[in-house]
Parts: sequence; C-alpha cells; structure tokens
Amino acid sequence: MAQERRRPAALKELEESLVLGKKYPDQPLPAMPIRIDFCPVERSVWLEIVETETIFHFRIPGRHTRHAGLFTADAYMLREWFEKIRYPFEALSFFRFVGDFVHCEMRSHHEFLSWSEFRRWQDIVRWLRRRKPWDGFLQFAHSDDEEKEELKQHPEYFQGLTTPELFPEFIDQIWRVSDSTIECLNGFPPGITVLRDTILPRKDIERIFSNPKSRIIGSSDREEAIKRFELETRRRAIGNSEGKQRLIGSIFVTCALDAILATIYLDKLQGLDTGVCGLKDCKQIFVRTSKHKRKFCCHACAHHASVLKHRPKRGLKKSRRRG
Repeated sequence: MAQERRRPAALKELEESLVLGKKYPDQPLPAMPIRIDFCPVERSVWLEIVETETIFHFRIPGRHTRHAGLFTADAYMLREWFEKIRYPFEALSFFRFVGDFVHCEMRSHHEFLSWSEFRRWQDIVRWLRRRKPWDGFLQFAHSDDEEKEELKQHPEYFQGLTTPELFPEFIDQIWRVSDSTIECLNGFPPGITVLRDTILPRKDIERIFSNPKSRIIGSSDREEAIKRFELETRRRAIGNSEGKQRLIGSIFVTCALDAILATIYLDKLQGLDTGVCGLKDCKQIFVRTSKHKRKFCCHACAHHASVLKHRPKRGLKKSRRRG
C-alpha cells in the first residue's frame, strides 16, 4: 500500500524531469566546420537537338572508365560553374563532370533534361540566393497535388522568379524531382550528421593512390592502396593522445543540384547578404562582405560598366565649341 501511495509522486517527478531543459539542459557542442559530401558519378551524357529544343540524355555507362566515390567535389565551385553556364555545350561539359545533375521522382537507367529546364533551375537557384536569410526557403508539400494546383493560381508567392505565363511550367518542373531535392528546396537538406573528423585530406589521398596501377580496379596495387587508406583513416579517427578528435558536420547529397542547394542552406544559416551584379550582361550573385554599398560582383564588371557609362552613344554627334 505504501508503494502505491508513493507511485503517483514518483511518476510526477519523472514527468517533470522529462521536460526538455529542466533537469538536463541542451548539450552544447564546439564550433565545427560543415562539409557538403557530393561524389560525382560517371554517366554517359550526350545532347540531341529536337526542333528548337536541346535535350541532354543521361545513361549509366556499360563500362566505367573512372572510379566514383573516391573524391568529393567542392560544392561552392560547382555552384559558381553552374551559374556561369550560358550555352548548351557548356552545360554538356558540366554534366559530364557531375554525372547526376538532378534526380527525378521516378528514376530510370535513362534520364533526360531539356536546356529550358536547366535554365529554369538556374533562375530558381539565383532567386533563392537573392532572398534575405530571414525570408526562408520554399515551403510546400511534394506529394500534395492539390497544393500544386493551388500554387499555380498564386504566382505572387514567387515574386521575381518568372512571369505569370511561365509560372505553371516552373511548378510542374519542381514537382518532378525527388523527395531529397524537395527537402533541399524547403531548407531541410537530408543526410545531415555530426561525426568525428575521420576524412583524410585530399593531399594524403593523392599520395596513397599516387601509383597509376593503384587506380586499376582489381589490381593488387589497388588493394594495397585501399588497405593503407583504411589504416590511416582509423589512425585519424582515434584522435590525439586523449582520444579527442574535432567534430565535423556533414551534409550527404547524391546529385549536383542538391549540393548547390545545400550551399544556399549554409549561406542562410550564416546570415550572408547577397546582391545582384549591376552589369546588364552579367547578373551574377555575389556576397556582400562589408557595409560598403557594392553594385558589381567583381572589378572587371565595375570597370566594364564605367566604360559603357562614359562611352558616347552611337548616332550622336559631338558638339563643337564655338570660338
């Protein structure tokens, strides 16, 4: 009987201790770098011109000529390369490097992407980068077809992204991508983890696989190189003499578009303010690093704009001074 009388009090104490932060406060972690893990994969990519549209075809190659997953690509350099593409042949070189640019909702061994769709993705990325950090990301459900049709009736939600006439095409294009890309568009990139820093620097990896024979799949030299790679990785994971190792955040993505969207996510977390280059033929996005009013992305664009400003317009004759 005494135990039954004490039980309600014990349950009440347990319930109170379960309130977050009341008994055990949030555990702080040291500041850590955040890495975007994107490993380009090999794809056979070619383009086809159909009437007035350029179509890019992607197929898994029958025979691989390079080993995927050994090196990770710099997501910020990919974003810079992606934003500077102006012609289909430039996009073809980009696709041959990254392999998978975007994953569709229904993946297959043979996928394709049109040039107009690629240009729209460029517009979406620039539009997201121009938004202020406190404006957030897109917020919509992927599988809800009713919301899709409702969004088509309200292009003002994406003001500055496109014209009302082309807005339904943007929505249809977004709804065709995979759930991981939708989460990145919503500002919740999947695959975020906090780990001990066990990743070897690139120079160490290149040293281990410096022998050309170590890059041949199935060779004995490659097996030895992999053993050295695993051994040095384990040593790095142990940390210092006290067993401590720095922490590192990781965002794992499987296509180039998700990697680019992940860079925007990190920019928003840091509160970076962006601007659009004032040169008419450029329109690149740049990060404002000071309170100084900046209009151009680089000195070259600023100089070009200054030259255009002081260049006399065609068809206008210079007025002569009368003595």
